[in-house]
Amino acid sequence: MPLIKIGKIPNFANIVNKGVFGNFKSTFPPSTGPAWLSMATGKNPGKTGVFDFLTKKGNEFEIKVLSSFDFRKNNTYWDILNIEGYKTYLLNHPLLYPFYKIDGIMVGGMGTPVNTGFVYPAKLEKKLNDISNGYVTSVDWNLPKYHDKEKFVKDLHIFIEKQFSVIKYLLKDDWNLLMHVSSASDFLQHMMWEDWIDEKSEYHQIFISVFEKLDKKIGEVFEYLKDTNIFIVSDHGFGLLKENFNLSKWLLDKGFLKINPKHKSINSLDSLINLIYNKIENTAFKKLLINEKFNLSFLTKKLNIGYPFPPEVNIFESKVIPGYSSAAYGALHIMDSVKDQKNFKKEIILELKKLEKTYGFKIDVYKREEIYSGEKTNQAPDILFKINDHQCNVQSSSLKGEIFSNNLPFKNKSGSHRSEGIFCAYGPDIKEGKEINVQIYDLAPTILHIFDVPIQNDVDGRVLTEIFKENSEFAKRKPRYTKLTHFHKRTEDEKIKEVIKDLKLKKKF
Repeated sequence: MPLIKIGKIPNFANIVNKGVFGNFKSTFPPSTGPAWLSMATGKNPGKTGVFDFLTKKGNEFEIKVLSSFDFRKNNTYWDILNIEGYKTYLLNHPLLYPFYKIDGIMVGGMGTPVNTGFVYPAKLEKKLNDISNGYVTSVDWNLPKYHDKEKFVKDLHIFIEKQFSVIKYLLKDDWNLLMHVSSASDFLQHMMWEDWIDEKSEYHQIFISVFEKLDKKIGEVFEYLKDTNIFIVSDHGFGLLKENFNLSKWLLDKGFLKINPKHKSINSLDSLINLIYNKIENTAFKKLLINEKFNLSFLTKKLNIGYPFPPEVNIFESKVIPGYSSAAYGALHIMDSVKDQKNFKKEIILELKKLEKTYGFKIDVYKREEIYSGEKTNQAPDILFKINDHQCNVQSSSLKGEIFSNNLPFKNKSGSHRSEGIFCAYGPDIKEGKEINVQIYDLAPTILHIFDVPIQNDVDGRVLTEIFKENSEFAKRKPRYTKLTHFHKRTEDEKIKEVIKDLKLKKKF
């Protein structure tokens, strides 16, 4: 941990030295949507059905916008804790919109629409705005104004100040579990990773300043949490992004992808429809293009608008369709029209592996069944791959340019996700100085165990019993499991028992 070694983040260093720390292995791909959902449920994407933002059903494709509905139907640890009588505060959790009624508070994070309420219950909005001088749920690092990196970092500092002012206010409440997601480091590393690895960069020190700011705020928050067990985790790691592989162009050259012979007219019409869409986006006419369930409408399907691949692609004559690439990885959906799916899959994998010799990069290729398990595995891309450990962007939206290039087709981004994030645990019941390797699926069952709540027996994670001190309640107690797939609402007698239990334990986490 370079920043610890050079003494830039002393509060975080204290957590590492006096607690449990190690690698936190994410989902594959290490993409925001599936990673956060797996962290919240303890289940792999083959059980949640969320692999990224595009799914395939037969020869039809669907844009899948991850929302709170995906979290609710998969039994998150906070919903289970609510049912068991515990109050949960969720601050800035990504993609947890629209808000829904919980015993606690939800403050919106990344994915919360602009110009809408940012907190549940809504009555808190004015108070939180007043405390933070205008709350901000996210910083869109893709905006042209952030070509000025100093402006970008300045706004990140303001963003952090606003968020932690709200955290310190809510910490004084009566809660059992409080979770805060600080996305500032994610935004920073996506945009300025090149400035981190280049110590001679004029922006190297202002990159570090964001982590120094976060470390300072962690120290301030810890003053409120001296008798509380704390976890610090990341849904993924980070690394350099500097190359580009044009997957759609490669598929076209190999004959796996087909284009419409009238693609020029389709492109023209596509441009016209997109122009119209921009005009009607905030009107009732929007339903002509995208309906209320976020599925592509007939008109959209006909023109390929909204797909992550070029509009000239003929979906129904192609053998393979590239999947959405949101975390520098590749995904391929084999169309149902392909008769010998098994051998065709082998053919594609063989062709992908040949690319190592052609372009001199390292490619790791996986069949979906090698990564996922569960009844929804068949909704995943048939083949997934990464190039140079996610250092290479996988492009599917264009047929222009080279198949492989050492240059990226976009600006304002030099960092991409990696599979290894961080895990830290610290507190009165946590061991000191222990190193551990953890999977993202382990967090939810471990949290439920801390509160002595039954864990669904279909989770893919385990309870991290080895992180607890031997004489602690959590180390002595055996994890409890249940066969229930959906947790029941409590009876009045159960509610009374839980109130008594809560008064006895008064746990905070």
